[in-house]
Amino acid sequence: MSSKGLVTILFFVLLVTLLLPQTVLGGFGISPPYFVNKNLAKGSHYESKIILVRDDPVEDWEAEVEIEVPGAESWFSTDSGLNFILPKGEKQVPIIFSVDVPQEAEFGTYQGFLRIKTSAAPKSLEGGTVAIALGGRIEVDLEVSEKGIFDFKIWSVKVSDTEEGRDSWWFYLPGKIKFTMKIENTGNITAGPTKVQFDIYDENKAELLESIETTEIEKIAPFETKEITANLFTKLKPGRYLVKFKIFKGEEVAQKGEGELDLNIVPYGTIPDYVGASFFDLPLKEQLPLYIGIFLIFALIIFALVRAIRRKRRTVKIKK
Repeated sequence: MSSKGLVTILFFVLLVTLLLPQTVLGGFGISPPYFVNKNLAKGSHYESKIILVRDDPVEDWEAEVEIEVPGAESWFSTDSGLNFILPKGEKQVPIIFSVDVPQEAEFGTYQGFLRIKTSAAPKSLEGGTVAIALGGRIEVDLEVSEKGIFDFKIWSVKVSDTEEGRDSWWFYLPGKIKFTMKIENTGNITAGPTKVQFDIYDENKAELLESIETTEIEKIAPFETKEITANLFTKLKPGRYLVKFKIFKGEEVAQKGEGELDLNIVPYGTIPDYVGASFFDLPLKEQLPLYIGIFLIFALIIFALVRAIRRKRRTVKIKK
């Protein structure tokens, strides 16, 4: 074919392309383009937020998820189903992709990808238009491990204002400090901080006034991120203090599990809807006197009843 003929053909193709009505879809992207977890266990649930990005969302798009992960296709789901709409006007559409490992799953590695196909929704197309399909892949790399993995990340911490303790009957109920931690369980078994320790100083850090700790801390399901609260109990009076805290993972301080916070203790009855310490929050050794007292009272009542019954029987025998 001559050069002149080739130029003529190219010109004709370009002319047809320009005159033909069509819907041109802008760029499409996926962030992040991977779904990875090497710490899965049988029966575990894991999810990750993946954002689908469009450059020019002038119309609705249809999206379809195809799963190609040999041996694990049935484990996957999303919060929007496998067919959904990317609405016009939304440049970024977050989708939660989840995997649920069945109890009968075999230990090992599962690799593959999730393919996302997109195209203009039918109602967006006019007669004579052409729908251009775009898409992308999410690389999948999963491992179901026989080994239980205990691990977590600390994202944030905060301490709430606290009321001072109070006298209740013949007991002293200490102030209840609420220490909130945002924890992500990155292991494949239930996990969380094993201990929280507070060293409380005066506002100028000059003197250590009190050291308190607790091991009564809520645990978190595998791969879940949650705010949990550790309650610690103080006998300090109203004032401003400095707390040096430690969050433990086993016997060691966790990564990012050490720092300083300001603590404000106010007079009793100051904070609306504040729920302070109760009798059952006291150490067992401080609860024992009440339990012993209750036991003695019941013992005396039973003794009195038995004695009264014996007297009644003796009286009946004498009358006979």
